[in-house]
Amino acid sequence: MSLISCGNMALTVSTSTGSIPGHLDRCGNPDDTANYVLLLKTLRETFGASGSKFGLTFTTLTSYWYLRWFDLPKMLQYADRISVMTYDLHGSWNADNPIGNIVQGHTNLTEIKLAMELYWRVEIPPSKLVLGFGFYGRSFTLSDPSYNSPGCTFSGASNPGLCSATAGILAYYEIQELINQHKAQKKIEAISPIHDRDAAVKYFTFGKDQWVSYDDKDTFKQKVDWANSVGLGGAMIWASDLGEYTDTA
Repeated sequence: MSLISCGNMALTVSTSTGSIPGHLDRCGNPDDTANYVLLLKTLRETFGASGSKFGLTFTTLTSYWYLRWFDLPKMLQYADRISVMTYDLHGSWNADNPIGNIVQGHTNLTEIKLAMELYWRVEIPPSKLVLGFGFYGRSFTLSDPSYNSPGCTFSGASNPGLCSATAGILAYYEIQELINQHKAQKKIEAISPIHDRDAAVKYFTFGKDQWVSYDDKDTFKQKVDWANSVGLGGAMIWASDLGEYTDTA
């Protein structure tokens, strides 16, 4: 990683694309734990010397497998908040997972609560944590369309969306277009999203063997209410350009 100075106004942080500390298969190395602390320290000192007031946050994940390489207490000495990616918990990459290639919501409030305990165990204050939302859904091709509930098997990623053009993912606006299209065309069987209230996520099947999970205004509210109840410091969204133009979420 490297720091490129841009005068007193900003810094650009350059890292290996998709790197995860400590994981050699994701461009990481064992020195990352100490280096990430040093990176934040250098950023904070540089921001302070600039005479401008900059906020500084860093982004982390929900899995102990990855979090064990982050020295969160030391990193937070130099940062204002930690943005936690509480989405992408499951996807088509789980095909080789020991628990099996099963469809699951890519976000799940029950799992999020367990993940936050990892932060609290190392005494990270809830007020320093930012809850992450995804303005998209993770999608699959079902092995058997007759079995379409969470826990049923998938054969691979879903077909690409018309605009997102990537297998296994649908933008929020693409999801809403699917629902509205089926409502408008009476010859097509209507889509009836299922609201898993415990997980605070919705899902539905379409095109016979396609399955997608996602958040909307109902599940966002569930998560926001929980975040407020435990005193989290805020929320973030990835990404605003994936949202529906009428802002239904």
